[in-house]
Amino acid sequence: MIHSSHVGTRTIAFVSNNCWSLINFRKELLQYFLDQGYRVLAIAPDDEYASGIRSMGCIFYPVHFRNSAISPVKDILLYFSLLEIYRKEKPAIIFHYVIKPCIYGTMAAGKLNIPSVSVITGLGYVFSGGNWLRYPVRFLFKRAMVHAKQVWFLNHENAEYFEQQGLISNDKIKILPGEGMARRSRRRVLLHGPPLPVLRLPIQPLLHGDEAE
Repeated sequence: MIHSSHVGTRTIAFVSNNCWSLINFRKELLQYFLDQGYRVLAIAPDDEYASGIRSMGCIFYPVHFRNSAISPVKDILLYFSLLEIYRKEKPAIIFHYVIKPCIYGTMAAGKLNIPSVSVITGLGYVFSGGNWLRYPVRFLFKRAMVHAKQVWFLNHENAEYFEQQGLISNDKIKILPGEGMARRSRRRVLLHGPPLPVLRLPIQPLLHGDEAE
């Protein structure tokens, strides 16, 4: 269960590494919440799919970052960009996809006491390979996850890996149904502190694993 102090808001934010992934993997989810009367924020680098997000009725915020490279200056700018958006919009909950939003978005949300969920769809090149980037990224990821309310995984193997590496405490880990079950499943995320609603989340578009971590 996710506790929120942002009482009365009907705004939900989704942060990803590109608009293409939001349209191709999250469109059903975004539309679901729009149909329920929520204000839906889509936060990602601008690309040719941004117009599709806007045409759905989402509020689009462009941010600039490259998920596959570490640039201290650009990463700090990403943190402050997200912090500014979160402070302005005060969403009830934020879903972060891919590694940089999971790190810097979670840190920004934590500073403002906004509940957030990090969605891990796979190990990705940073965690599974021998790339030198994994060392600073793992350090930052571990620090960021202190502020995450929950961390969602598609399977037990990935969750065990992150826990064994000391990156996440066990009490924050949630294993969601596999993709076969997901087509028939909905999961409730409880936001305590009326009048915040109970969110019923379609699991399939939350955890589609075809995008690079």
